[in-house]
Amino acid sequence: MTASLAAIDTALLAALSPLAAGPPTTLAPFALVGRYAGPVTEEALREAGAQWPCALLRFDQETAARVVEVWSGDSDDKAVASWTVLVGVEDPASLDDAMNSAAPRTGSLQLVGFVLSACNALVVADTWQGLTIRYAETRAELIKRGSVYVWGVRFETRRAVETATNPDPAADLPYVNPIDGDVNLEGTADAAPNPLVQFQSEPNP
Repeated sequence: MTASLAAIDTALLAALSPLAAGPPTTLAPFALVGRYAGPVTEEALREAGAQWPCALLRFDQETAARVVEVWSGDSDDKAVASWTVLVGVEDPASLDDAMNSAAPRTGSLQLVGFVLSACNALVVADTWQGLTIRYAETRAELIKRGSVYVWGVRFETRRAVETATNPDPAADLPYVNPIDGDVNLEGTADAAPNPLVQFQSEPNP
């Protein structure tokens, strides 16, 4: 089994969902938790039905990261997949209030902390070697001072990539009978121990 992109996406959204309440509360500071796709613009946010403050999960990309482990014979395809949680606030107040504000207001940096607490080190079944979701970066996605502030909080995880099922190349080979061997060293028929080597080969299935 390998964790699919869909399964990881579902787990991340499930971890974020308890942070939403209407109206927002101290422990659930978002008015909306949902999904998003594409670049961040005010128009696209309105089309996504954004309510403020919001946490919108966006799948970004997956990049192959093949690992060849000679000692284990493991040459399967691995990949690094990344998601961004868009943390958005709409606040006409001062920059200080929008960025970093104590209760009863919740600044955007405080909201980023809620997202980190929900998703960083999140366990998702069947990721590669059981690795958890890990925090990668926070960056500005859309900033309009005195209006809209959207931060992108990015997470990464590794997984084994699904592979095609190919025919068994040995499926049509003829059946091989087992081989029994008793080998005496030449000129030592009367010397113990003999036979010196005994073996039985296994046939192919």
